[in-house]
Amino acid sequence: MLDGSTFKNNDNFWPAKIQPLTKIVPLYYNTSTLMITIDGHSPVPIFEQVKSGLRGLLAKGLMKPGDQVPAIRTLAERLLVNPNTIARAYRELISEGFLESRRGEGNFVSGKARLNVNGSLEQAKQRLQESVQFARRSGLNWKDIQSINAKSRGEEDERG
Repeated sequence: MLDGSTFKNNDNFWPAKIQPLTKIVPLYYNTSTLMITIDGHSPVPIFEQVKSGLRGLLAKGLMKPGDQVPAIRTLAERLLVNPNTIARAYRELISEGFLESRRGEGNFVSGKARLNVNGSLEQAKQRLQESVQFARRSGLNWKDIQSINAKSRGEEDERG
């Protein structure tokens, strides 16, 4: 019988090198390859990371209105997450007007998606500006803010 104590003190059970929880997954569409990044160490829920990834692909011009997104099970298998997580992300994207569901065909980027993404980008810029202003008012100097920015960029570059 296996109980919890079997694995607690057995150093040979765990692999020598544990794989990182960050996944960069290529999605194969028509003729192009799209990337969504999932970070298992992030405090951001995975379904939110999926939503952001799809919005980012549209913002970068890698997806356009009318493109079909991967099926729920396909994306879940590629990202190694529960299909319910992907289903939740898609459901929320549909309610936000980013995706539209066509019975028997799948989910597609809606015609209004570009407007939603542009609005989100403007909102992100405004929040960043407010954060910098708050940091300055709180006593951070420009050198500290630039250091934080460089650290954030470095973390992003490491993820790909």
